[in-house]
Amino acid sequence: MTSHDRKDINIFFDTNVLETRYGGEFFMYNEYKLPIDYSKLYDFIKINNINNYVDLCIPEIVWKEIIQHMRETFSSQKQSVQSKIETYKKSFGALAEISCNFKINGDNEYEEHLEKLSKVFWGGEGRECKLISYPKNTVVVEKIINKAFKKERPFVESKAINGGKKYSDAGLKDALIVETILDYCNNEETIGILYSKDGDFSTVFNSDMKNRFKVFNKVDDIIDFLELRYNLNKKKQVQLKFENEEYLKDIVVNESGNKYDKSVTDFIVNTVDSSEDEDIFIVKISATINETRYLYRIKYDFTANEILESKYTIKNE
Repeated sequence: MTSHDRKDINIFFDTNVLETRYGGEFFMYNEYKLPIDYSKLYDFIKINNINNYVDLCIPEIVWKEIIQHMRETFSSQKQSVQSKIETYKKSFGALAEISCNFKINGDNEYEEHLEKLSKVFWGGEGRECKLISYPKNTVVVEKIINKAFKKERPFVESKAINGGKKYSDAGLKDALIVETILDYCNNEETIGILYSKDGDFSTVFNSDMKNRFKVFNKVDDIIDFLELRYNLNKKKQVQLKFENEEYLKDIVVNESGNKYDKSVTDFIVNTVDSSEDEDIFIVKISATINETRYLYRIKYDFTANEILESKYTIKNE
């Protein structure tokens, strides 16, 4: 995104979201391609014309970790290929000619390739996102050190054992991701969203921060959030209102002479349909109250957040 105007939301990606591995362990060592989830989110933002409000961001520490993982595993996977070739040669003998020629022979050559790979990515596909540096001041360093000593998230769990001593560098990387988000979004006065499949982040932001900093582990949940924030899908908003607002649920069941309390054991929004008026929706709901099944037909004003008309029938009555 080329606009330098202040955004409303910045979405940050964790390493476990951006890395693409084949068969659970193999990287694409020749080049780096953004995963399907990133493309899905990018396409949604572009199609709905909200790219002036939302930026997609890759923390610097995440990019460093992706490159490091490629660097660490290249030599071992190369050796694995060569070992398998030797095994197959012994197994098949004269029945087959098996060989593999690597264009890059040593670690130094692959290091040069990684530098080129980074330049190609950030000069091409990566231009659509921002690389966000982590803060490099003493205040942040002290903050991270204090968290580590107090064993606050993300320094809670040990990740590895070596000679009986538990240690982890994952906590440091995760802490730098969090500090990157806090620093950047506070300076830009924006909402920060972290997309990560790591459960360690689920409680990393204090309760008083949750209006401005959010963590999601599914791309569809991020899309739902954006739809609600920018009024992109009114039907879904209506559905969520009736599913979550007890004020509306109580009005619905009151129509049939009931109260929304423990007697309501099931409350399902079945359909939300548009009407000729773009702000008026027809909502069909089924509910089980005191073991009786009720079917409701609601006429709902989205702008006023008001039920205009309500009818009900009892199933099998």
